[in-house]
Amino acid sequence: MGDQLPVFLGIYGVMFGLSLGYLQDRHVRLGLLVDFLPERFREILFLIVDLSVVVIGVLLSWSGYLFMQQRGGMRVSGLHGAMRDLSQLTGLDLSLFATMAPYQFALCLGGTMLALAAVLKFIERLALLHNTQSSVPEGV
Repeated sequence: MGDQLPVFLGIYGVMFGLSLGYLQDRHVRLGLLVDFLPERFREILFLIVDLSVVVIGVLLSWSGYLFMQQRGGMRVSGLHGAMRDLSQLTGLDLSLFATMAPYQFALCLGGTMLALAAVLKFIERLALLHNTQSSVPEGV
């Protein structure tokens, strides 16, 4: 149990960090190439990337769901005994945590959070783009 549970819980940490990083616009990107683009084109490119990430997040969530449906019932051998002992101590049925389903659910949750973060970022960028356009004088 000592080596498997932290790895499985780490997946949740990665998924939360992934969506938070995207929401804060602190993710990895090739800034060197993007910085050479004109500002207007760069803003449009970021909007396209946001929409692409929404699609990627939905697909990640869907594939995690399918993975969970097909293999979620697989037993995690290192956690089976520990969950059985905890169930006996607490009187709660914790057998679900000895299967792969709750850890594969991290993909569903992470994909959904990533898609939501990208939607929010898209709305934010669109609002900034609109505000920038409306603040430009008409003669320019």
